[in-house]
Amino acid sequence: MNPFQIDLGALLIACRKALLGRADWVEGVDLSRRGFWQSFAALGFCVPALYVCAIAIARQRARIFDMPENLVSPLIFAGVALIYLLTFSATAYIICAAFSKQNCFRPWVILRHWSVFFIVLLTATLYGLNILGVLPFEIANFAALGLYLSVLAVDIRLAHVMGGFDITPAIFTACIIFAMGLSVLLIGVAQIGAAG
Repeated sequence: MNPFQIDLGALLIACRKALLGRADWVEGVDLSRRGFWQSFAALGFCVPALYVCAIAIARQRARIFDMPENLVSPLIFAGVALIYLLTFSATAYIICAAFSKQNCFRPWVILRHWSVFFIVLLTATLYGLNILGVLPFEIANFAALGLYLSVLAVDIRLAHVMGGFDITPAIFTACIIFAMGLSVLLIGVAQIGAAG
């Protein structure tokens, strides 16, 4: 079977079913080792999508402050974005090891990676429409903020459904995951700013 053959429609439906707590979510997801690594490939595809977001934000910033557009090197941006995106996997691994939930790790990671993939794709579409002049920046940015915060909701739900945590520990776990990712993102942005 082709390792690059992925049914995005089935994965989107599976993510939706898992977030709703339905047991039949497994029908659309490859939980094998191949499916696990495919989910990491999905994160790789998130990097250029996130770069589209960065371009739109840099253009708006240049407009507001009447300064030249200062885009970060795609290579540096890719490094920061990948570290940010991989923070979840490392954090989830530590959480699963600490609470003896190793059997939850693979499905949790797969569903989270694909959920983030779809969220990032939608966010990049909004900013892309702004770059094309179809959508005002304010609307794109407000919607993107909502999508970014939806990652926290996804983390809470997946910690509850996939991680097997009760709702209060699931919220706490998701907040830790979200905070770790945000910390990496802020440190990366500060380093990029210092380098630029």
